[in-house]
Amino acid sequence: MKKNVLFIIVFLTVLSFGQTKIESSLSQYYDGTSWLNSNGYDYSYDDNGNLISEVEYYWDSSNSTWKNQSITLYNYNTDNKVVQEIYQYWDGTQYINSYKTTYSYNSAGSITQMINQNWNGTQWENESKSDFTYDNGKILVVLFQDWNGTQWINNEQSVPLFIGNNLTNISTKQWDGTQWNDSEEDILSYNSNNKVITWENRVWNGFIWDEEDRTEYTYDANGNRSTESYYYLGNLEQTYEYNYDLSASINDFYHPFKDKTGIEYFFEGFPYVNKLLSEDTYYDGTLQYKTTYNYESSLLSAETLSSSLNTNTINIYPNPANEYIKIGGLSENESIKIYSNTGNLILEKNIEPNEKIDIQKLSDGLYFIKLKNGKTLKFIKK
Repeated sequence: MKKNVLFIIVFLTVLSFGQTKIESSLSQYYDGTSWLNSNGYDYSYDDNGNLISEVEYYWDSSNSTWKNQSITLYNYNTDNKVVQEIYQYWDGTQYINSYKTTYSYNSAGSITQMINQNWNGTQWENESKSDFTYDNGKILVVLFQDWNGTQWINNEQSVPLFIGNNLTNISTKQWDGTQWNDSEEDILSYNSNNKVITWENRVWNGFIWDEEDRTEYTYDANGNRSTESYYYLGNLEQTYEYNYDLSASINDFYHPFKDKTGIEYFFEGFPYVNKLLSEDTYYDGTLQYKTTYNYESSLLSAETLSSSLNTNTINIYPNPANEYIKIGGLSENESIKIYSNTGNLILEKNIEPNEKIDIQKLSDGLYFIKLKNGKTLKFIKK
């Protein structure tokens, strides 16, 4: 039930307006002598601070360049709740649909359903769904079902137990075709500030509950999560340490951790109070991975840019734009391709340095420009 750590890095290509934000994040691993690039994300937001895209890159160490990996796109309703999430992978020339999640809410703004679908090459096919029911505003039960090709079939159901406003137990049962049977239970405990300090997952072996994994949390004086230690079968597997700028609040920035559904932090609570700077990951007590979050005022180092671009900094301006864009940093003619955020090729042409590219006929939204060297930029038409 734990999330894998994502190793992330990307350089900034979009000029931003409005509130300061986390533009990208840099993740590296230690090979015993030095820190090496791994992969990364570039983040975009709407005017309400909602995350609208995550562009993932991976580091190709064979030629020291960043390459496209995937993109996740988000759409929101008027209550700033996500209603659709689409994940696409890069096939070498364009982004291809992979899976989609559609979210529904009740009149109170609480999530009622999540439907997951996979792309079969021509259309979306159902895979699974989750239905939420409530009692006095609190989740009463979550029903998980799978699609068998013709109808929804029961899989699991989870029932949370609250003491006050604190979630203390989650009982999960599996459907065997005729009845619900015990499967797992999660037990959470809190400190005096109502912060989760332990989360234990137990599995029913037919006779007793066996602990499978456990997570322990610590916090600093401001309420920031300081450490997160994950144990499996009683053995410490990994520990995360979080580093902050205590002079600033995380809410002063647009950031990719904003709760998009209202339940993303249902189990553990939102972990950050101050400005998050970085995460360190330890295995067997040894620091092996680190992730650094880059804000508007903190671009990647010149050394990183040099190794990833191997040329002058190339960017798009103005950005966002309404009538035209230019690609700065070009020293010679360039062949470009403009793609929509769904991967469709919109325009292909050769341009000269400082040439204006007319975008007046484009619909508002996010677009990508691919250069002949494989580098991809992005811009927003608005």
